[in-house]
Amino acid sequence: MFTIVGLKGAQDTFMSDARSCKYHAQFLQLPVHLRTNIAVSWGASQGFQQHSAALSRTSPWPKLTPFASGDGLRLSWSNKPGRGRLNAVLLNLRPCLCRSAASVQLELRRMLANEVKERSMGSITHYRSPTCPFCDLIASAKKLASADGWDLTTTKPSPRLFIQSRSPMSVKINEYTEYPSPRLLLAVDHKTDHQQNRRPLREIDRVKRNRYILAEIEQVPSSPLNDSKREFIRRRSIPPQLNIPLIQDWLLRCRTHKHSARTPKIGTGPFDGHPFRLIDVTRECVTLQMERCDYVALSYVWGNSPTILDPGHENGSQILVATQHNLSLLCRPHALSESGRKLGKIPRTVSDAMELARKIGIRYFWVDTLCIVQDDEQDKSRLISHMDDIYDNATITIMASAGDSPDAGLPGISPRAGFPIESYSIPDETNGQVLALSLSLPSLCHEVRKGMWNTRGWTFQEQSLSQRCLYLTMNETFFQCPEAQWREGYDYEDGSASEARIQIRTGPPWWSNRLRKDPDPTPYHYLGDPHNGLDAESYQQAVQEYSRRHLRHPEDILNAFEGIFNRFQQMQEGSGDLNIRQAQGIPPHLTAQALLWFPSDTCQQRDSAERFSTWSWASWIGPIEFIFAESLWLSRSISHAPRKNYPLHTAVVQWHFGGASSSVWSHRLWQAAENVRNHKEKHKLNEYRTTRKFLNDVVGIQVKRLLDKSLNSVLASLGCGQLGFIGAYLGSSDFDIADAVTERTQPLVVSGVHAGQFKYDGNTVVPVTELVIILCTNTIMGSPRTVMVFLGMATQDGVSVRVGVGYTYLSKDTGAPKPRWDYRFFVVN
Repeated sequence: MFTIVGLKGAQDTFMSDARSCKYHAQFLQLPVHLRTNIAVSWGASQGFQQHSAALSRTSPWPKLTPFASGDGLRLSWSNKPGRGRLNAVLLNLRPCLCRSAASVQLELRRMLANEVKERSMGSITHYRSPTCPFCDLIASAKKLASADGWDLTTTKPSPRLFIQSRSPMSVKINEYTEYPSPRLLLAVDHKTDHQQNRRPLREIDRVKRNRYILAEIEQVPSSPLNDSKREFIRRRSIPPQLNIPLIQDWLLRCRTHKHSARTPKIGTGPFDGHPFRLIDVTRECVTLQMERCDYVALSYVWGNSPTILDPGHENGSQILVATQHNLSLLCRPHALSESGRKLGKIPRTVSDAMELARKIGIRYFWVDTLCIVQDDEQDKSRLISHMDDIYDNATITIMASAGDSPDAGLPGISPRAGFPIESYSIPDETNGQVLALSLSLPSLCHEVRKGMWNTRGWTFQEQSLSQRCLYLTMNETFFQCPEAQWREGYDYEDGSASEARIQIRTGPPWWSNRLRKDPDPTPYHYLGDPHNGLDAESYQQAVQEYSRRHLRHPEDILNAFEGIFNRFQQMQEGSGDLNIRQAQGIPPHLTAQALLWFPSDTCQQRDSAERFSTWSWASWIGPIEFIFAESLWLSRSISHAPRKNYPLHTAVVQWHFGGASSSVWSHRLWQAAENVRNHKEKHKLNEYRTTRKFLNDVVGIQVKRLLDKSLNSVLASLGCGQLGFIGAYLGSSDFDIADAVTERTQPLVVSGVHAGQFKYDGNTVVPVTELVIILCTNTIMGSPRTVMVFLGMATQDGVSVRVGVGYTYLSKDTGAPKPRWDYRFFVVN
């Protein structure tokens, strides 16, 4: 509604289905659709008289210069030169909602003051009014979703729209927790797959209601609701160029964190025992450094771009890489400068990264193409095996996450659009107050996971092994380290200087009101510190995420994982002589749980020049899951047993890896059992007694026989990639797996009474000749039930291959027979 008052006090009221009015510092601009049927009172310079003039859509619409006048806004403008000056006071100017938006009674003020549960808003097709600001906001949300590959226009039936408000933070003051400054969440009941490469989150994937978030909406500073409230998350505009002082401040703050104080172990860093090749961005050339120094590393998409070593069939410039022939030339000052690039093209992403290193004040820079001699197999092998040290020791790693090629550049060094705050003026129909709302900025998870960089195999370990990551996404820059995340678009209050304990959700929003802890805060999971939480769960999560990546060369599956393997390997003494090919990517001390993987239904066997063992997940292409990790196959009653500290009783004493000089204990308790008289390890002996009692009394395994066979048998020699162990097993006459296979998962029954399921690795069914028990435990929900977990083997001529994994519950019938175990040495290819 518009009320227009002439200077003589005459007043006329006009109705308009106006959408919004945007106020700028020195200029008020009304949308085009407001120009129709707006009458004004005006006066000539000789004295004000009452007249009425209608402005049509085709009339010229001049500049409006506003200034305060009483309770309203005085507007003065000239319509045409020499025709006098129009004057009016415009009161109660506010946008109006369309009938659909008004009918649901949004009560925005209440929803933005306190969390409000889900409400239905009807079909999304009802919100299409071109003059309604709320419809305009939904249209912007749909536009962003369509850019991510989510098409709502072709969905039948039309999706229904839902709204609720959830706070993105918790603030604890004096032991009282509150959830301030809620944001609006809009969701539809139509599934999207545009984030299909995220890690499995069972809490989300199995929510009973189908709600898929379309947008998160927040108040922006001009909103009156924020005037008197403490802002824990302050929105700020993102300029077209990178804010270099802000990045330097992030780096300075990170250097005070605990992880920054960790001293690298002597003999493990890239500078130890060998000169380290870096690029001097000041002298613009390759150089050798003998002593530790600050340097910037780069993680980017190389893709299929032609190089001077591998020109391919594409026309155009070939990327410069270091070779044995040109290395001495690359070490000359200014060899990498604009004027000195005669040997080949330096990709835009690499040159932008060198420029960014210069700007933030770090002299040295590392990138694989120029710091690894690409035609020197010895140099490549040595540096690939030390990727964990290279990225972990970098002062900061630039993640070129927006690029799909090495020539994409770095947004903010190369041109970017920037991200000014775009607000929508939306009225609260309950009290008429106009609120300034804006679409919340996407999370780091969202920005990273929609790009090609996040799909590449090599970039996974480059991210996971870096202490400090600077993500340059298309619209915003993020800083991530093991202790904090900062970003350009928001200024987070960390609470370190106040009495409040503040936890801010940095991941994407979730609809379920059962979740308070951020389930997916970041795509970054630091695996560089072998003394901080590198357990079986961390390893399983790493494989789950890595297996969703793609490799240009399928045989690189272990090469691109070697740095991560090395970090887990450093956790266990006595297994350091095993390389990644002998262990097939599985850390020896985690073998029991790490063997219990299964491929998703979309997986295919890896076809490459190098053959990979059937007992390793590396033999498959596609998403890998684990028995004791989040998955959609098994009940959490089984998979969460380790999380609830339920003991996992390992039924294998030692692992033997082909080519290794010694065997590896599956668990410390078995080592204590061998040294049963060593009272210095009494706590380990107690563990052994607990496991022995469980295996003997509950499962029926003869532990003494298993132990004697494991410690005293003369074992056959094994080749590289073979795994050997003494195992308790069931022959084919003691179990039954359904014959008719239409799906990989089939019912499994052991000894006629113990029921469960078996999951074949592939679509081609290979008869299972033995079930070998690896672990057993109790379920965590309801009355405890014992679960046995098996590997399914197919054995021929004394050599086995893995064909699947399964589990059974022990029957609750106390009179049911226990499985009839036998024991022998298995050699698995």
